[in-house]
Amino acid sequence: MKYWIFILCVFVACKKDEVAIPTYFQINEIGFNDNINGETSTSKISDAWFYVNDQKQGIYEMPCRFPVIGHGTNNIKIFSGIKVNGISASRDIYPFYESYDTTINFISDSILSLLPTTKYKQNLNFYSEDFDGLGNNFDISINSDTNFISPFPTDSVYGQLSNVGKVILQNPFLNFEATTFEIDDFPSAGSPVYLELDYKNNSTFIIGAYVNFSQSRFLNLASYCEEILLERIFLFLLLIVCLTSIFLPLICYLLIPSTNKATDNGNSKKFKILHTVSVLLTFIVFLINLYWII
Repeated sequence: MKYWIFILCVFVACKKDEVAIPTYFQINEIGFNDNINGETSTSKISDAWFYVNDQKQGIYEMPCRFPVIGHGTNNIKIFSGIKVNGISASRDIYPFYESYDTTINFISDSILSLLPTTKYKQNLNFYSEDFDGLGNNFDISINSDTNFISPFPTDSVYGQLSNVGKVILQNPFLNFEATTFEIDDFPSAGSPVYLELDYKNNSTFIIGAYVNFSQSRFLNLASYCEEILLERIFLFLLLIVCLTSIFLPLICYLLIPSTNKATDNGNSKKFKILHTVSVLLTFIVFLINLYWII
């Protein structure tokens, strides 16, 4: 008897997908046109937040070159990014700058150089001092034994600024403290408030805020001791810090009568809830203020 063996070989293959070839974008900087202060046009934009058709592509520290997969015409939106409080690990979109919007035809395996620009958004509230007049918006405190030399004409060392306020500390005048006039129209509900400062220094200085509630307190926002040449810093003044330091203790105070009443009525459950809330609110205030002290 003969046996026949048939072997059927079937070869199955998938069509290999084509490898997408990206378009490369080059951004060296985001230009800033100061539409509020005119002459002064300094900025410290460090990052480009890059969006394609309203989808975030990435965050890139400039100068940068990066690939983007896409075909045809696409809407590009670039937001200006900063280092909040000058900290590299804390980056965010600067909320007061407009985005740069454009439409671009993607070209695979090509480098497209972009020259984005930005400016301030409309309807912003500014409290500014450019030392351009005979006076300024600062009060010299009783802790100070020297004053501004203002206006102080600048030279090329100070870049684009025509006038600055200069302070000289030398024996026996070694203390200087200046405060703004009282600002009572800060936005509420945790709205962002930034301090933009052009400065050059060779001595330690501290920036802070006096917060007026039951007892005036000084919040140390930042200290600078290295010599820096006209660097724009962005100090993110979290208004919520001030609000919590005022209103959370007030809430604890208002809870005292209800807590005492729950104790008198033997309502241990209500007492436990109110007491826990008071402790938590107090602890939150403690942590927030400890952060600023440190």
